[in-house]
Amino acid sequence: MTRVTELDSTSGIHGEIQKTFTTPGIVMTESIYQPTSHLKPHMHEHACFGVILDGDYLEGAQRKEYVCGPGTVLFRPPLVEHWSIKGRAGARLLFLEVSDTCLEHIREYSPLPDQPQLFRSGQIARLTASVRRHWNAVWRSAPLAVEGLVYELAAEICQQAPEAKQPAPKWLSRVTEILHGSFDEPLRLSAIAREVGYHPAYVTRVFQQHYGISIADYVRKLRIDFARQHLVHAEIPLVDVALSAGFPTQAYFSTAFKRETGITPGQYRRVMMQGPRQGGPCA
Repeated sequence: MTRVTELDSTSGIHGEIQKTFTTPGIVMTESIYQPTSHLKPHMHEHACFGVILDGDYLEGAQRKEYVCGPGTVLFRPPLVEHWSIKGRAGARLLFLEVSDTCLEHIREYSPLPDQPQLFRSGQIARLTASVRRHWNAVWRSAPLAVEGLVYELAAEICQQAPEAKQPAPKWLSRVTEILHGSFDEPLRLSAIAREVGYHPAYVTRVFQQHYGISIADYVRKLRIDFARQHLVHAEIPLVDVALSAGFPTQAYFSTAFKRETGITPGQYRRVMMQGPRQGGPCA
């Protein structure tokens, strides 16, 4: 089994290498494979987007097989053992390998799958056609254009990837623990993200995916729930309830409370005070 460990000008790509361009964090390599040629199991150190320029091939990894043809992109995470068999017409491929730093940068904003996955859609087909067009161009800026398309491919793949439901990461429970313990204090997303060791944008996206609500809305609901419990005590001024719940002013509290419940804090208090005496639900 071959293991490629360096992200350099060739990066261990097999086949007949036609040309290679290197930009910070990305190596682009075009390679041609002979008809029905076989590649034995091997792995690469870095993640890779495989764009089929011509032909087709069959790739196997982790007990799954992927039929790769024009208009498809195969994303392969780092250190995944795989093999391949090229089609009767052979294949011409463009490999877009990304460094660990580049991969982490992408994952700060949207998680890529942690297993090989083949992607096909109308948008993927359009992007791969654009990659092919720019890659075949003769102008010197072609590698720069392809580099930009790498991030567009990553964004499109990230939008498709969440269809396979991912389990909630362990650090997410720490985020909710912080929110429940400090909802009545001024909270900064940057501080929460620093506590769990991830980029704020990544924390925000994962939280939204798993809870179906933004962190800001989650905190507001916690504050509203706290306020409801204290509004039943008539002796506590509304401004004190607002400040205790974490709202900066009574006016902001009233606006948020009405948006959440449909009535003002004062109306909610009157309803709660009248309800028990009437012995039934209040209109």
